[in-house]
Amino acid sequence: MKKKRKKSKKKIKLKKMRIIAILVIIIIAAVLIFHSQNGRKQTKAMSVLDKYISYINEAKYDEMYKMLSASSKNTITEEDFIERNRTIYEQLEARNVRTSNMEEEDENRKNKN
Repeated sequence: MKKKRKKSKKKIKLKKMRIIAILVIIIIAAVLIFHSQNGRKQTKAMSVLDKYISYINEAKYDEMYKMLSASSKNTITEEDFIERNRTIYEQLEARNVRTSNMEEEDENRKNKN
């Protein structure tokens, strides 16, 4: 019974970690996209997001940390950031994470209807 409880707790913890990681990715994408007011800024935001996502796929957590703002770096050390992200993405077995242009997808969806 104890083994089942441990496995069950591990599954719950893993599910929570997955949800957190997905939410983090969605929040980053939303902030970068919605802060963009025009196409030029949006293109730059998307390229920054694409670069960040590529670092996730390549497990370059140190490069991800370098992209943080100074105020964000004041809230977490590089070592803690790297360990936290390594734990999240390795437990999720995140591979080939991708971004997409939500406005373009919405337009395509509207055109299909």
